[in-house]
Amino acid sequence: YIGRWVENDKGYMQGSFECMAEIRFTGTGVQTLTGSFGRVHISIDGGEYVEKNLNTRTLAKNLDEGEHSIRIYAYAQQAFPVISGFVLPDGGTFLEPEKRPTIEFIGDSILEGYTVDPTKNSVANSYGHLVADMLGFDRNIVAFGGITMTPNYGNPDKQGMVKRYFMQREYHPD
Repeated sequence: YIGRWVENDKGYMQGSFECMAEIRFTGTGVQTLTGSFGRVHISIDGGEYVEKNLNTRTLAKNLDEGEHSIRIYAYAQQAFPVISGFVLPDGGTFLEPEKRPTIEFIGDSILEGYTVDPTKNSVANSYGHLVADMLGFDRNIVAFGGITMTPNYGNPDKQGMVKRYFMQREYHPD
């Protein structure tokens, strides 16, 4: 798990901001365990990003035998994905993820991946995500559309990133 994840009261991992997770495994597919939910983008073996809902359970199937990696990214701000765990239905093996340096980006909608066209809102379009990929780094993106660095400005979150960053949770109206 990379970025802002916390363990909830059921022992599941819940993400905030633009969190990501990576799974390396052998086998031909991977599924989430029951209890997982949230919109995410996944990339299989470095391929194009595909939108998925974690509660559909199947992240990948019918892959060629061998080693694979899946990167899972929170879809956009307030996606709050929850992962209860993973299973390899064909008897594959989980492998250690690659160790890469991590870079952290702190900011607003540009870093978060928010665009004027709501069909393109995604961390996959964000400045921080693209730069980290170009550098070969993992990333921790702490960003929220409409936030400012200082308190009492911004919309809808007026706390400012100076305070929100240390709260370790992104703005939610509730």
